[in-house]
Amino acid sequence: MLAPASIIQIKQSLTTGQAAYEDLGSKIYQIYEIVYKL
Repeated sequence: MLAPASIIQIKQSLTTGQAAYEDLGSKIYQIYEIVYKL
C-alpha cells in the first residue's frame, strides 16, 4: 500500500509530464505550421 504522500508525488510528476508533452506537441505543431506555409 502506497503512502498518501507518494501518491500525491506520483500524481504531480504525471501532471508535469503531461504538461511538458502538451507543450512539446504545440511547439511541433507551430513548426509544422510555419514549414507548411512556406
